[in-house]
Formats: sequence, C-alpha cells, structure tokens
Amino acid sequence: MNNSDGIKQLISTITGEENYYFTVNRILVKFMDSLEGGIFLNQLIYWSDRSIRSDGFFYKSAKEWYEEIHLSEYHINKHIKRLREAGIVETKKLKANGAPTIHYKLNIDALYSTLESFLKNLEMETEKFGNGNQNILESIPKNLEMETQKFENGNQKIQESIPENYENDSEKFRNGNQKISESLTKTTTKTISKNTTKTSQEITKKEYNNNYQQGITTNQPPAPNISYSVDSKYTEKIKEVGGGRSVPFQEQLEQLVKSYEFAIGPVDETISKSLMGFIKLYKDHRLIAEALKELSQTEPPNNISVNDIPKVISKWKSNGIYNYDQLIAKQESDNLVESSS
Repeated sequence: MNNSDGIKQLISTITGEENYYFTVNRILVKFMDSLEGGIFLNQLIYWSDRSIRSDGFFYKSAKEWYEEIHLSEYHINKHIKRLREAGIVETKKLKANGAPTIHYKLNIDALYSTLESFLKNLEMETEKFGNGNQNILESIPKNLEMETQKFENGNQKIQESIPENYENDSEKFRNGNQKISESLTKTTTKTISKNTTKTSQEITKKEYNNNYQQGITTNQPPAPNISYSVDSKYTEKIKEVGGGRSVPFQEQLEQLVKSYEFAIGPVDETISKSLMGFIKLYKDHRLIAEALKELSQTEPPNNISVNDIPKVISKWKSNGIYNYDQLIAKQESDNLVESSS
C-alpha cells in the first residue's frame, strides 16, 4: 500500500469520509493569485453544475464553506468581491431553510472570456521570459563603455587646459601687464556665462522632469515644448483615464471603455469582459490605456483586436518595462533625447 492509499484508509476508517481530496488546476491558482482563491473558484465551478434552481443560483452558508474548504467568512467575501468585480460571479440574498442566505451564480461566459485572455497573455509572457532579455543585458556593457569613454575624454581636455591657462596668466602677471586684469575679467565673464547657461539648461531639464511627473500625478498636460506623435484631442481623451489602483474598478472600466471607443471603435459585451479581465490581470488601467494609444498610432482601427492589448504590454515587459511609471519614465527619456538632438 502506498502512502496516499494509507492516509486515505486511515481517514476513511476513523471518520467514514472517503472523498476528501480537492483536485485544483494550477492555472486556477495562478488566475486567482493564491492557492485558497484557486480552491474557492474550483468549488464555485463544481457547485454551479449542481444547482437545482432554474435561474442557476445555488446557496452555501459561511459555515458550510468553512466546513468544506476551511476558509473563513472574511476570505470568502474577499474572493467573491474580486470575482464579482470581474463580472464572473453574481450574488444575492434569498431564503434557504427559512433563513436569509447568500446565493451564488457563476457567469460562465465571463469566466471563459477572462480566463482565455489570461492564458494567452501567460503563454506570451512565458515564451518571452524563456528567451530572456539578452539584448538588454548586452547593451549594458556597451552603454557603460561609451559613457566611461566620454567621461575620460572630458577629464583629459580639462586637465590639458589647466596648465596652458595657468602659464599664460602667470606670464602676464610677471610682466605686470595691465591686460591680465582684462583677461581675467573676460575669462571670468565667459566662464560664468557658460556655466550659467549650462546650469540654466540643467535647471530647465529638472523643472521639466518635475513638471512632467506632476502632470502625470494631477492629470495635467506635460510641458508644451515637448511634441508627441498623437494629436492633442487624443491626448486629452487619454488623460481622462489617470489614476491607478486606487480608482474603483467600475470607474476604471468606464474610462477604458471610453478610451477604446475613441481609439478603436464600439465596445460590445465580449470586449467589455476582456477589459475587465485585463484590469484584474495588470492591476492598473492606465497601462492598458497606454497600450490602446500605441495600437491606435500603429494600426488602422479595423485591424486592431482587443486581444492585441496583451501583445503590446508583453512587448514592453520584454524591454524591461513592467508598470505604468516605468513606461512614463521611458517615454520621458525618449522625448528628452529627441529634443536634445
């Protein structure tokens, strides 16, 4: 007798229970981002197939859930809230055995759509992760070498200029020539002017960085001297999305629907469910809005599908960009390079 059969026989002999195993697909665990969440969704699917009501609802009390999967009422409500916000589960309180009891209904179409998008994105990310970010790793030594060479060349020029300037000034001083005063004045004025200009440029860049970050936080437009490849109307539309994880789920969805309609076209029930799944998956609707913006700039609307959104985000992740703040920082850096060139 193997170990599994031995434990099964022990439990059956003492308690009389034979069906004590839970078989949970590991994808459901990843989808719910926790083992207990995967077990709970697994049991929701199981009991939804055994509903005796015509409307598809079934009931279970908090005590029954605890006895079945050993999850407290707090944890049950936490997972239900997440699934309800994604449109996967409906709940309502009805009488059962003479007492008000929470009834549950699984929206299988929403689960199919959200899970399908999740699996496709998971497959793409796994493939890109397997290939590795070799290009990024190879570019680091090259960039470091270039920056080091520039620094060394700059230091060499400074070191070469010091003895020459010192010798000239010393000669003028020994001759007692009045021109030394004029030379010092001109040199000092020129140096101060040059340094002031450089400092002004650095301050301008710092002010731009601060203003840009402030603009992202307060939904204000960036500095007016920075050009973008999209028109101002689209920029204003995307700015409405602002916020982040603190924005309520329904508001995030409404803002994404507006962005999708503006950038691509009408939103039907299937697209809406996919957007729900993306919000749940990426945890920040601003990142999804940026993906919509990029799609609208590169492809005609009739060639774009809602399933193209994970492709754009996966492309960013392959370049080391994993969230909205990193994406904005990269765009800011690119804009500064363009303006300096």
